[in-house]
Amino acid sequence: MKETSKKGEQFYRRWAEQIEKKWLYVFLHGSIYWGIPVAIFTYLWSAHFEFDKGSILKFLTSSGLFMIAGLWFGLSQFKRIDSIYSGLNDEAEIRKGIQTI
Repeated sequence: MKETSKKGEQFYRRWAEQIEKKWLYVFLHGSIYWGIPVAIFTYLWSAHFEFDKGSILKFLTSSGLFMIAGLWFGLSQFKRIDSIYSGLNDEAEIRKGIQTI
């Protein structure tokens, strides 16, 4: 691992734990943290921000669709962060190999 700040070391340790809980991360960050807020906003937008114009079925359908789409979003976010983490690991391995030679 290259020289990092305290924040970088904290990221490195936290992400090592997150890798073991991949699908929990994908579900939380995709469906819960992204999908539900977007579903609520689009539902309110389509009802012109008036609660009496909407229906519960429309809200549940919207929430379900955005939660499913959120899984894709969470997975792509996980892969992006994991590639950063892998880059840190690969760099350390390269340095170790160079020092060995």
